[in-house]
Amino acid sequence: MKNAGKAALVSALVVAVTLVACAPKHKRPVGLLYEGREEALKGLDADPLRGRTIVIDPGHGGVFRGARGVGGLDEADVNLGVALYLWGLLEEAGAEVTLTRTTDRDFVDGDSLQTRKDLQARVDVVEDIRPDLFLSLHHNAGVSLDTTFNEIEVYYQMGEVGPSLDLANIVARHLHKNIGGRKTRVLPGNYYVLRRTTVPSILCEPSYITNTQVESKLKLSNKQRLEAETYFLALVDYFSRGFLTIVDFGPVGTIETGTPIIRVDFDDLAMVDAQTVEIDLDGTRLIPFKIGRNTFAAFPASPLPGGRHTVRASGRVISGNSSPIKRWDFAVDLKPDILSVVAFPASAQPPYPQKIVASVFDRNGNPVADSTVVAFSWTGETSRRPTISGSGSIYAGQEIPFGEGTVTVKCGGLTKQLSLAADGPGTVGGQRMRYISGFVRDRHGDPLEAATVTAVPPADLAFSDRDGYFLLKTGARNLHVARPGYRDVTLDMTGDTYPVTRLEKFYNSVGPGATVTLDAAGGGDETGWVGPAGTKASELNLALARRISGFLSAAGIEARLTRRTDTMTGKEDRVTRCEAWNSTLVLSISHTRGARSGVSIEHYPGSSGGISLSGYLSEEVVALTGNITSVGETAEYLVRQTSCPAVKLTFVTPGTLDDEASLSEPVDLWTRSYAVFCAIARYLGVEERDTFSVSGKVTRDGEAVTSGLILVDGCFETIIDNAGGFDLKLLEHGLHTAVAFSGGLQSDRVVFDESTGSLRIELD
Repeated sequence: MKNAGKAALVSALVVAVTLVACAPKHKRPVGLLYEGREEALKGLDADPLRGRTIVIDPGHGGVFRGARGVGGLDEADVNLGVALYLWGLLEEAGAEVTLTRTTDRDFVDGDSLQTRKDLQARVDVVEDIRPDLFLSLHHNAGVSLDTTFNEIEVYYQMGEVGPSLDLANIVARHLHKNIGGRKTRVLPGNYYVLRRTTVPSILCEPSYITNTQVESKLKLSNKQRLEAETYFLALVDYFSRGFLTIVDFGPVGTIETGTPIIRVDFDDLAMVDAQTVEIDLDGTRLIPFKIGRNTFAAFPASPLPGGRHTVRASGRVISGNSSPIKRWDFAVDLKPDILSVVAFPASAQPPYPQKIVASVFDRNGNPVADSTVVAFSWTGETSRRPTISGSGSIYAGQEIPFGEGTVTVKCGGLTKQLSLAADGPGTVGGQRMRYISGFVRDRHGDPLEAATVTAVPPADLAFSDRDGYFLLKTGARNLHVARPGYRDVTLDMTGDTYPVTRLEKFYNSVGPGATVTLDAAGGGDETGWVGPAGTKASELNLALARRISGFLSAAGIEARLTRRTDTMTGKEDRVTRCEAWNSTLVLSISHTRGARSGVSIEHYPGSSGGISLSGYLSEEVVALTGNITSVGETAEYLVRQTSCPAVKLTFVTPGTLDDEASLSEPVDLWTRSYAVFCAIARYLGVEERDTFSVSGKVTRDGEAVTSGLILVDGCFETIIDNAGGFDLKLLEHGLHTAVAFSGGLQSDRVVFDESTGSLRIELD
């Protein structure tokens, strides 16, 4: 009986062990965070890390505390704790590791207003060392301070789909497995330390320190070590897949022919996947040819024009990892081979200047490199001009006196002579040919390109070129000169001198180079709110953005739209465009349904520019539309990732049929967009104390005109409302003009200034 019982017990144990062995491996319940590693460190082959150079940046520090949990835990302290543990693990594995900081410090002597300087100091460490990888360690916070929200976010360098993205994907997988969480996202990032570094880089936000469960865990040193071990596992995984670099790269052969061969040599530490090799020249993909084990070559389809060119190349190992993208800049500077000299017009008519253009081409028929010197010579004088797009110009009647018989032009070893006809106008079809020419310049005397010059009465139209020169084939004696962003001018041409027209900017207080990017939210299938009659929020967003863009352009402020049609544009692409345009500010525009009408204005936390613009928007929207506004904070992707100040502007409506109709009305669109324009103008430097407002009424035969436009200074339009009225503000002190248009009718030009008060304009 004893033996039978023993046998039964053994049999039961065998069954139990078998069941345990066959049972699925225990997995951490969803929602539990920082419970413990799911992957083993024991027995891990860390040899792929040996000799690798890595820079770790514990984000924040010193005066910059970063996010803070509700229990008072500072992100800066946790970032440093994780980094120190990771440093030790990597050093023990044979990697060469540098930390941007090893203590609780900043790089600006405690000056909290010098955030960018602090970030640049970290970037400088990376650029000095040029490591294989750069990791910036952080922990996130929700703007809404939701103590239950948590997710893993890993950011890679925006626009870089090579090693940064590879590393981000691997790190994200290991964080999700070992740290835990419901959601993990890998996103392109435009954070300062990512966009300023030129090595593969990622920024990690493995959890939200504002989550109470996360905060309670991260207070413990063993949980910080757990996070460090997770990064260690990810880096071993990454480097074990093969790390590829380009060891030799650039044009070979004869650049002087304009048709160089681009050769790319990868190292021999791993086998290159030939199908993944990419070589592009000035943004155009070339076809690579394999000419060795890890060597490839490509060549342009046609000879390159003179000037600077850029080649980029990359490839992947068979196991999947990408090489860093290598860039090489070079110049093609071929000797001039063809010289052509032409005069416009062919026959001079004093006093109007005649343009003499020298066009220079290389042996391949391409324009020579910019700044190639062209020498123009006439009796006892020589003037040298640099080429732009292969041409240089000079003017008879300005530099060259009328009456010179010949101009000699030299470039390189080439010489051409041009005989100048100075005996008055020529003839075309037996009729005397007349023309008017001159220059359009700004108040400082600099050339203005793309100004329209129109004969009065209308007979011909011309545009000024890059020198500000225009040529009108007309006998008219009056000219009208206009350009967006400048106050128009009408010239009396009864004198004996040619016109040099100086245009005044609409806003002299707005400096050059300001670019405003307008983002109309949604597009395509992302319609947003849809009204009872089918109007989509995405359509209203675009209509408003276009109207604001029109105001800005008319005032001489460059405006860009992230989308111009009802198409969906990814959020990453929108940020990329904002950066490529070197935006001064970004405004995201949306409409949504809510319990009551109003306007929500949100900026990124701590953004001084965003706070300033939000204040102006609130003031102008309240003043011009009467809407109630609320100003708050948001960490929405576009607002967070742009390097310039960004604000999200949301118009909230109950969404009734009447609301839908009102939002689409031209007067409503004009009022809201004008309010936004005024806020942007103030942000860009237009001071209210230096401006004035004007209102008025447009009538015909004593009756109010119920629709139409007012054109101010020939460049800025305002709408006539259904009572015949109009209002304008932020006009700079001084003389202005106004002309009304309605139903094919036009008023006379009315001149006014800050002392005029109310305007009354009568349509003829």
